[in-house]
Amino acid sequence: MDIAANTKISALIKANPNAVEAIASINRHFEKLRNPLLQKLLASRVTIADAARIGGCTEENFYKRLAPLGFTHISSGHAYVSPAEAAAASKPAFLAQLSPANILTLDVRDDISSGHVPS
Repeated sequence: MDIAANTKISALIKANPNAVEAIASINRHFEKLRNPLLQKLLASRVTIADAARIGGCTEENFYKRLAPLGFTHISSGHAYVSPAEAAAASKPAFLAQLSPANILTLDVRDDISSGHVPS
């Protein structure tokens, strides 16, 4: 499978389930992918570029770990779009009309890091 910075983690796992262990070996933050619930919640929303930023590593780390599993890195030729920019561009009309004061953002990363799954 050809992969690039904008490849979703879920696509990697779907193509080869062994990708979970390869990614988890890159950084301790990625060990959460071993949890099926967190894998389902997070993998479909995160690209290789996002994960590299979150884990404080490079995209190249991903490409090197995934190469033995048959993944091939290709240059996407696209400029990186931050998650915030992507979210803003893909907001439904009713959300785009809301003022920022009416939007509540929840950050559950600390809960997940401590092993507590938010409900």
